[in-house]
Amino acid sequence: MSGSRRSHTYRTFAEKPEVLSTGHKALRLKSGRLLTFTDAMAETADYITSVARTAFRMIKLVPDSKDRDVTDFYWRMIEQQADQLEAIAAAMHDEVRKHADHIKQRERIEALRNVKGREDPEAASYLAWADKLERELDERGV
Repeated sequence: MSGSRRSHTYRTFAEKPEVLSTGHKALRLKSGRLLTFTDAMAETADYITSVARTAFRMIKLVPDSKDRDVTDFYWRMIEQQADQLEAIAAAMHDEVRKHADHIKQRERIEALRNVKGREDPEAASYLAWADKLERELDERGV
């Protein structure tokens, strides 16, 4: 894929989930329906199957033409759609990586807070560092 990995801004990243009485999150769609994580996973699996099937059918349907410009046009359209799919996958991977980074950051904070056996000045320095890292996470809403 050429250019930026995240070439599209997806409106859905701006949606704010509701917290249900069960403690689980859900998104209220324009239709009014609540979409839970399980619903989204099932829908995504269905869409992936459908997109894969349709994409490979599309490839089979590229016309056989002696005119190279015509054939290249169809392949460029297929490439544009592949780029869009890659952008979506890249955005999802970015979110997964951010979560993994947050977990590592929380583990680091926990290790810094373990000041057992440290001298007071060193312990104070470690605790201040842990506080700073925790504030940074809080500012990012993690």
